[in-house]
Amino acid sequence: MEMRKERGLKQLPDGSWQWSYKDGAGVYHRHKARTKGEARAYLEKARTQKREGRFMEKRKENKTKFEEAVKRFLEWSETNIRSSTHSRDKWAARQWLGSPLLAGKVLPAITAGDVERFKQQLLKVPKKGRGGLKELPNGKWLFSWCAGGKSYRHVAKTKEQAKAKLEKAVGKPTEETISKRSVDICVARLKRMFSLCVDWGLIPANPAARVRLFREDRRRVRYLTEEEETGLLDACTPQLRRVVLFALHTGMRRGEILGLRWQDVDKKNGVAVIPAEKAKGKRNRFIPLNSVALAVLDELPASLDRTALVFKNSAGGEWDRLRKHWECAVFAAGLKDFRFHDLRHTYASRLVMAGIDLAVLRELLGHRDFEMTLRYAHLAPSRLKSAVTVLEPKLQKSCNPSCAETEAAGAPLTQTLDG
Repeated sequence: MEMRKERGLKQLPDGSWQWSYKDGAGVYHRHKARTKGEARAYLEKARTQKREGRFMEKRKENKTKFEEAVKRFLEWSETNIRSSTHSRDKWAARQWLGSPLLAGKVLPAITAGDVERFKQQLLKVPKKGRGGLKELPNGKWLFSWCAGGKSYRHVAKTKEQAKAKLEKAVGKPTEETISKRSVDICVARLKRMFSLCVDWGLIPANPAARVRLFREDRRRVRYLTEEEETGLLDACTPQLRRVVLFALHTGMRRGEILGLRWQDVDKKNGVAVIPAEKAKGKRNRFIPLNSVALAVLDELPASLDRTALVFKNSAGGEWDRLRKHWECAVFAAGLKDFRFHDLRHTYASRLVMAGIDLAVLRELLGHRDFEMTLRYAHLAPSRLKSAVTVLEPKLQKSCNPSCAETEAAGAPLTQTLDG
């Protein structure tokens, strides 16, 4: 007759016994004993102590606010990761703090369900930067748009008036929301923050650990046509036009371009160097400069200070308003689904379509993972086809020797096949 199992006791494969219980704080504990009798005795003792309130001190209730954790995370982000990622973290933090699902709560009160609902909520957040409508605290409506490389902002008394004026200025206002890729970034950084909170001892587990990302295809390759390039350059301010041209002919990332200094440029040999501490791959990158890139550098005023930035603002500092100028130019050019990073895709795509080998492209782009470079392989079907043609002579002889002999004798192939 099969013996009835005792709650809290379990025999393990090695013959020992496991005894488990839940303490006063609601936390499960598991221990091992050599025999069933020992395990039962330990378990009874633990249960007795729990009933008598002598078990173990309950854990102090964690009252850390979500806002405090976000502040600590941003401080960590500023000192431990690249500035571009820190800027992304600040954007993500604004989304977190703007949601009642997260803001105002203590950390232990936030659940996986809250994070999942927050993820779905993000899909409805309107995309900013290309014009739109916004209600002001005084009840009036702000309407803004970009055109001709400039941004415009006006106020109307009602939403209907703002819509009508905006439509008259730029056509029907868009109601675009942020992309799933942006949602993934925001949630991924939230996951990272909760993971750090676990390391800091603020929470026992990461509530966002099992929340799935959308994970849109990261192999997306969007590049400019010649017509789109002309329209974009025409819509750029002179300063932005130089940056765009430099990106199209070097394949450098936005942060690499804006952080480039004259000491990193060798115009005589036509090379720009990205130091390892600034490069994404943490190794020195050498960027060859063609005639267009060199011409862009020649347009810039010479600086006696070799540590000065190549592309800078009027005060000599980093050009932090590039994004606003860029969004205005993209809007004015009528480009859809086009980011600054797509200038890098354009550079790579054009090289592949011109016949440049993927191994060479990998070096030019500074990819550590060859899989990143393979996203451009589909743009070179003719080269793939020409690669397999080297097998044709041998393949023909091995498949049908009689055909090869007939051709050598000068007889038509069709006559041989017909008998």
